[in-house]
Amino acid sequence: LAYDAPHDPYIIDETVWYDDENWDMDTKRYASLITHMDRAIGRLLDELDNLGIRENTLVIFASDNGAAVQAPLEELGCNGVFKGRKGLLYEGGLRVPFIVNQPGKVKQQILDNQIYFPDVLPTLAALAGAKTPQGINGMNILPLFYGEEVDTDNRLLYWEFTGKQRAARKGDWKVVSVKRNAPLELYN
Repeated sequence: LAYDAPHDPYIIDETVWYDDENWDMDTKRYASLITHMDRAIGRLLDELDNLGIRENTLVIFASDNGAAVQAPLEELGCNGVFKGRKGLLYEGGLRVPFIVNQPGKVKQQILDNQIYFPDVLPTLAALAGAKTPQGINGMNILPLFYGEEVDTDNRLLYWEFTGKQRAARKGDWKVVSVKRNAPLELYN
């Protein structure tokens, strides 16, 4: 299930949750879209319960990128302390939530493993008992969901917007180039 809120343009009529806030209308709309999304996901989980399939359904909540430039970055702290935003390969553009839930099977835990979207295909393939093609990026992180340890931090992660930006990370080290022919930026 793909859910595109919050996304520009911020079209939502109901902002009642934030009418008392001293925010501009776009900030109220952005916050309302998040609240609306939260309630819609809650209704989905309730329906899984009503159908009796909740414990047999793995739910993954994730985002494809950090907050967009139009998002109220300062007002709502959309990217926290991270540099960058959607469309940039800094942490603010890449670091996103990855929440996994399946009552009775996935225990509640907070992990700091380095995972990224190429891990989704081999993980879901393992869940379905399917073979993963050879030579793809990503690894099966399914054991993490069930409380097992997986070393995800000692591998090379790579991102590229062809001809524009590149980034690579291994462990605590990350190198980024956000413009063509720009010098590399090294972070620890």
